[in-house]
Amino acid sequence: MLPARMRVTIHYFASLRDRKGLDSEELELEGSLTLRELYHRLFPPDDAPSPPPVLYVQDEAYVTGDTAPRDGAEIAFIPPLGGG
Repeated sequence: MLPARMRVTIHYFASLRDRKGLDSEELELEGSLTLRELYHRLFPPDDAPSPPPVLYVQDEAYVTGDTAPRDGAEIAFIPPLGGG
């Protein structure tokens, strides 16, 4: 059986947008993974500086990091926002 393939659109905000130099990008994914695993693929924890903890969003709904992406999904990783 061939691994599942899907296309997703990733949206980046705040410091993640600055690190990527992109507002968004479309990716083709193979196999099964969670949003947390996808985030760590895009921002490896051994990178300096370490990526911040994030909220996970899929199709405009907050989800857990254990959620699997869906084909055609719009995904966002939202880092903590400063306030004051």
